[in-house]
Amino acid sequence: MWLGRCSRADIITSVCYLARLMNCHAEANWKHLLHVLRFLQGTADECMTLQCSSPASHTAKLVVTAYLDSDHAEDKVTCGSVTGSLVRLNGGTVMYSSRLQKTVAISTTDGELVALSETARDSELFQPLSA
Repeated sequence: MWLGRCSRADIITSVCYLARLMNCHAEANWKHLLHVLRFLQGTADECMTLQCSSPASHTAKLVVTAYLDSDHAEDKVTCGSVTGSLVRLNGGTVMYSSRLQKTVAISTTDGELVALSETARDSELFQPLSA
């Protein structure tokens, strides 16, 4: 979990999925784990960086941008939707998340609205920086 949360945002969804299935020793789960390990081996030199859109100007306004998506009924056990979100500050990723929604969405639109609400709440933390 530490690897996914603190250093590799690109695998966090797979790591969380595998963590929920730790007691289920099915061959499909083992193959999923091996796929993640092969992905890590092939992308060992990749990294996330923070950047500034105008490094020479310290008075430039900071821009907060948020992206989100929802996958309706992705979890086959609970039928819950998965929300994925990414918040950027001047183009550099400062926050990301992938989590199961707390309620079961009755439609794709309902799942997207829940994702929008969660992402708006999370990105509010960065609004004072852009004022």
